[in-house]
Amino acid sequence: MPHDLPNGKTVYHSFRKWKRDGTWQKAMTSLRKQVRTQMGRDPEPRAAILDSQSIKTSPVRSVERGYDAGKNIMGRKRHILVDTASASCWP
Repeated sequence: MPHDLPNGKTVYHSFRKWKRDGTWQKAMTSLRKQVRTQMGRDPEPRAAILDSQSIKTSPVRSVERGYDAGKNIMGRKRHILVDTASASCWP
């Protein structure tokens, strides 16, 4: 943690509290709308990009473990949904 912030447990406690009561989501929504407005876009996203990634896991059998035939990998698949505005910011 940077030296100008409280210790990690205090910061994490505040984050968890804000996440539980919805403060974190409200802050993220407000910031997203501000950034999109500054970019000259509609504050609410209309489209998104969905991507996935296969991750190798331990050889122990589990419900969350599967096979990705395209990449020939046993493991998990994780997904991410990205706003098209943030995707266009990457070079």
